[in-house]
Amino acid sequence: MMNSAALSELLSSSVPFPAAVWLTLLGIYLANESTRRGLHPLDWFNLPPSMNLIVAVFVGDAGDLIRAIGVLAWRRDGGSGEFSPFVTACFLVSGALVVMSMLCKIRAWTLPDHGHAPWLLTLAGGVLLVAILWGTRYGT
Repeated sequence: MMNSAALSELLSSSVPFPAAVWLTLLGIYLANESTRRGLHPLDWFNLPPSMNLIVAVFVGDAGDLIRAIGVLAWRRDGGSGEFSPFVTACFLVSGALVVMSMLCKIRAWTLPDHGHAPWLLTLAGGVLLVAILWGTRYGT
């Protein structure tokens, strides 16, 4: 029977290829939809809610792809000890993209009916949580 670490590594190793295909197809869709709607580059700062949601999915899935690459690199380096600068960068960029994606999803979903409050309150709650965790870990 295969151990859970080997199975996890196998599954993690399979993520980058379909994720790259998915992001390519999603990028093509967004470009085509932008053309169909006659959007100009500056219009991307004020997209319709449906397109905002797709952009949020794209950003989050890009973060997942970068995280999978970081995990693969970490496992290739032996999977123990300190992260290399590359792996650290992958995890930091991935984390930032995933958080931005969540905020963008909340914004796209709630903006038409509830305004900016839901995503801004979520952002504030996230910042507060990070500050509390930082203080308990690194505070004096």
